[in-house]
Formats: sequence, C-alpha cells, structure tokens
Amino acid sequence: MYKCKFKFTHKNCWLIDVSKKFPQLTFIDNAAYVKPNGDLMDICLVKGETKHIKEVTKFLRKHKCVINARIVEKGKDYLFLQVTGNRKTMSFTTPLLPKFNCFRMGDVVAKNGYEEWVVGASKKSDINALISDLKTHGKIINKHIRKSAAKMVKLTKKQRKALELAYYNRYYKIPRGIDLGKLASKMGINKSTFREHLKRAEAKIIKDYLEE
Repeated sequence: MYKCKFKFTHKNCWLIDVSKKFPQLTFIDNAAYVKPNGDLMDICLVKGETKHIKEVTKFLRKHKCVINARIVEKGKDYLFLQVTGNRKTMSFTTPLLPKFNCFRMGDVVAKNGYEEWVVGASKKSDINALISDLKTHGKIINKHIRKSAAKMVKLTKKQRKALELAYYNRYYKIPRGIDLGKLASKMGINKSTFREHLKRAEAKIIKDYLEE
C-alpha cells in the first residue's frame, strides 16, 4: 500500500475559507458523507480560544457554500459542527477519492487556508492520478508519497473481523454510530471478548504507525 501526505488549497470550499478567516483556530474534518441529493455533510472539530470559536458558526451560516451549520457539541476550547455543503456552489474533494481507487487515512486538518490530507491506495499510479486531477482544481504543496508498512500488521481473523465491523458500522465516527454491545452481537460473541479482539487489533495498528 502507498501513502501520500500533501497540503491542498482550492476555491469554493468553506473549510479552506474558514481556516483563512480564523488563523488562530485549527479545523479538523472528522468525517464526510455524500448525501443522496449530492450535498456533502461534514463533522468538523474546531479547536482554539472560545472568543474566536463563537464567530465560526456565524461565518459559516453566511458562506455561499454552506446550506446549514449546526452545533453538535461545544466546550471551553472546542466545538463540534455538522456542516452541510451545497453541491451547486462547493468544490468537493472527498468524492474524487474512489474515482481514483484512493481512500482517506485519518482526519483532514485545515489551517491558514490549506487542507492537510493523508490518502492511501494499493498502487502508486492511482495516487499520482488523483494528485494530477486535484491540481486542476487548486494548488498542492509538500507532497510526499511513500510505501506504507501498514500491510505488515498481522491481525488474526477475529481481530480483523472485529475491526471491520467497528469501522463499517461507524464506531469510530463522532458521534459514534454503534456501541460495543451491538457490535459484539453482530459478531456472535460476548461484549468483553469483542472488546479484547478490537483492542488487540487497535494496539497492533497503533504500534506499527508510531514505530513506522
């Protein structure tokens, strides 16, 4: 598998524009979904000083590319937003990934007018094709492609099954789409056993990532 890290800026994107408007804040796109009508819904974590965070929602609700910006959760120095982007006015990056057999590896972080992406693909040529296409939509800097050692992680069949169930049932999304008890039922085992399989799988992947 190949992994590519790069920074990307483009027009007609609320995430780019809000990160320019509020350079004191960090914007983390946790998840993105294409709705049936083609609009894109994002779950975005905003981190920084409260006095700046309060202005973010006002800015987004007036943005030409945003249909709605709703507060999901807020704290002293953070804010979770559900933002729905307008397919008619917004430039989308996420829907391009499957077109080139690529996928997101982690959150997209926006700071000072650039999105920081990490994408993966089984072939280097697929990543290069994606990058070439993105360049027609905006500017890419700090691109770095390398072969990932992630394929060296050895999971047991039960660990892989537990991880796949958790991922595809949105266990890792914010907010979570399912709890451990229901995942265990889907796998036909008790909750504590499922938790052990999942934790062992996560520990192997995290160890591999940090020691890469």
